[in-house]
Amino acid sequence: MARLPHPFEYSAAYIHQPLPHALFDRIPGSIEVSDRTLVRKTEFHVSLVHLEEMVPHVAASKGVSNAEAQERILSLFAKFAEEYGLGFDSCIDDLRVAEKDERMSVLVRCTVSGLDGFFATCREEFDIGIATQPAHVTLYTLQPDRGIGIPDPHEMDALPRVEVPAVSEALGLV
Repeated sequence: MARLPHPFEYSAAYIHQPLPHALFDRIPGSIEVSDRTLVRKTEFHVSLVHLEEMVPHVAASKGVSNAEAQERILSLFAKFAEEYGLGFDSCIDDLRVAEKDERMSVLVRCTVSGLDGFFATCREEFDIGIATQPAHVTLYTLQPDRGIGIPDPHEMDALPRVEVPAVSEALGLV
């Protein structure tokens, strides 16, 4: 498997960038949303690329196996990140609630330098029509540390916004 440059990691079908816990130390340990208590995650990362979303498109376009498609995406990410730079900039004032089956999470959208360029390179290199995936950090979950992947920008835009003043204030979003 292609080696990703520091600080990027690949796990649970996502390329992500771990973030310092100190960025989120001031947010409350738990919040109430829709009469449910969600707890702050124990680790934080910005989700960048959901490979499960991209692999079938690349495999079909290039006539390769899913494993080969995944390797090509990881290799392209590593090369792009090293050559052009890519990384977390900031959280933006956009908290959303995601629900799937019995899971629920609150996430914050982020700006990531170079992410649009990476997806443009993917579209060109792999001849696929895939949108830039929405960069986000999951802050709270109903079940401890069980987030919900949101790889599609339309899906992200459809999630309801949530106002949690204590979180927005702690993150400096207001």
